[in-house]
Amino acid sequence: MMDRAPMSGRNRLAYLMAVLDSEFDYYAAPRFIKDLYRAIQMVTAVQCACFMAFLIAFRYWIGPTLLFVGFAMAPVVWFIVNLGVRMTLEFFMAVMSIRENIAEIRYIAQNANQHLNGRNTTTGKEDPR
Repeated sequence: MMDRAPMSGRNRLAYLMAVLDSEFDYYAAPRFIKDLYRAIQMVTAVQCACFMAFLIAFRYWIGPTLLFVGFAMAPVVWFIVNLGVRMTLEFFMAVMSIRENIAEIRYIAQNANQHLNGRNTTTGKEDPR
């Protein structure tokens, strides 16, 4: 879990370097996903508020029944949209986590294999023992 502390100058530079990394050694996507989720929540909340304002503005034309249905459905639609977005973004986070775990397992296995073959893991040369 990433901490929720504000980014310092060094963290911002690391974040920028991760974004500009052409080798794809570092992931900037988890930060993007968190920011994207917050932005989508705000956009859908504003859309819901605008829809409710529209219903209030035209309440005499649409009638009390549609006004009630609109006020009842707007938060439900907001919740369903945010739930779908959250599940999709969590799927991407899980895929990235799986990729990182596989890379770590591969690294550990390569080091263990080199150690078993008598190679020094730091230099890659034959171990004199």
